[in-house]
Amino acid sequence: RPTQAVGGRSFDRYVYGMRAAALKGTVAPFVDKLGVNYARTRDHVGSLDAARRPTNAVDNQVVSADISLKPAAPLTLQGELAYARTDPDTQKRAAGLLHGAAAKVNGTLQAPNGLGFEGTSLASSFEQVDPEYRSASGGGSPDGRRFGGSLNTGLALPGKLPKLAF
Repeated sequence: RPTQAVGGRSFDRYVYGMRAAALKGTVAPFVDKLGVNYARTRDHVGSLDAARRPTNAVDNQVVSADISLKPAAPLTLQGELAYARTDPDTQKRAAGLLHGAAAKVNGTLQAPNGLGFEGTSLASSFEQVDPEYRSASGGGSPDGRRFGGSLNTGLALPGKLPKLAF
């Protein structure tokens, strides 16, 4: 039950959650991690000081599932799905509930070392976040959709010269 401070005033916010997970080898040989998560943050209405400033109590619940796969030696895949239900003001009627979802997929391909290159990897990612989605900490993502990628490598120079990373 942490105490939050906003605008010089404090109030109580209850934070709780749970995670059920299966680790490497318990589900299938290529499943590195599998998990189901629940998190909730809820403001304690009695601790809000409405007389000193306008306040409202927030209730946010997030359910998510994540998986990490290693189907073949150089390839790693990760994914996460999440759903959030947020009541931005528990002291008003329930018509103001926000519902949102988020999805994320990442992939990494590790190349074999050769020709002086070491640790070469190619990574890509995609993320889709609804505007109404709120994470367990209360944040959202205004842009909604992101693509990313990277190419990383190291160059081993001959002799005692330093290794270079790109």
